Amino acid sequence: MTARRPTRMLAIGAALATVLAPLALGVGLSDATAASPKQHHLKTYKVEQHLDLAGEFPDNAVHTHVYCHNGDYALDGMWRIDHVDQANPDLGVSGDERDIRVDASYGDDVDPAMWHFRITNNTVGANAQLKLFVTCLDRNTEGQNGHSHPITLSSRFAVAKSLVAVQSEFDHTSQCAANQLAVAPGFNFTAGSGRIYRSWPTSTFRSWHWAFLANDSATVNVYLRCLSVKTAAAGSGPHAHQIQYSWVPGYGGSLYHLPVGSQVNRELSCGAHEKGMVGAFWIDDPFHVWFLGMDPRPKIRNFRYWNDGGGSDAVYHALLCLNGRTGFQIAP
Repeated sequence: MTARRPTRMLAIGAALATVLAPLALGVGLSDATAASPKQHHLKTYKVEQHLDLAGEFPDNAVHTHVYCHNGDYALDGMWRIDHVDQANPDLGVSGDERDIRVDASYGDDVDPAMWHFRITNNTVGANAQLKLFVTCLDRNTEGQNGHSHPITLSSRFAVAKSLVAVQSEFDHTSQCAANQLAVAPGFNFTAGSGRIYRSWPTSTFRSWHWAFLANDSATVNVYLRCLSVKTAAAGSGPHAHQIQYSWVPGYGGSLYHLPVGSQVNRELSCGAHEKGMVGAFWIDDPFHVWFLGMDPRPKIRNFRYWNDGGGSDAVYHALLCLNGRTGFQIAP
């Protein structure tokens, strides 16, 4: 299959205003002018967990979970392969970071705060160390003027896909509504195995695109949820607020050329007052570039690769950024 790359640039309709601290208002201004802004803060955070995998059965495989706070929303789950013990032919130890197989990374169907990981160390005798992460959004805005606003996240949408070719890429068949964003992209191999090499929003940012290299015929389930960019109504009035966001730098992403190496890192940053909540990556040549994971830091998303130098070194990154404050009051 001929690899394609994203080329369209899409203007984001949700403008991201840089929010400055309110200025002190002088005496004598009218009540309308002197009214304080009624924006709300969004509470975003990350949770991380260290993971050790032995190089031999039965401690070389795990199905584990990372949780946001009870009731909150896991918007993205990710892993980062930090280290695999050096090969030692005298002891029969072989393998490297490319032998860590991630068979599943997805949000739970029932509990939106829960993220699943299923990972296997396929080296021979080499121990591995990883980090697991989730980025989290509080289910309510923080209180302002005696009230807060619920944030709405949809149920999980699942699609099963049979991978009959070595390379398979496809979009999720569900699409979020016009006032929603696709978040919590995940995958789960239910039969066979493979390696992910593309995880990218569609051009509307309301669905998701994946690509996998299958080791043999395989079945993979892919998932997403829909985040409403307008809060629920609350407070006197009542009223609502827009969640301010952007996909940085846009649908086309940022192009990077990777040097040859076993631990190659590239970063993408959100703007001022923003946090990176959902990351996207696109590898041109999955036969020579391996995705080793990513981690949130928290404005910055760091992506890690292995490039053997045998083919295209091009990768693309994009990042969904949420502003720390909502917009001003609007009609519910």
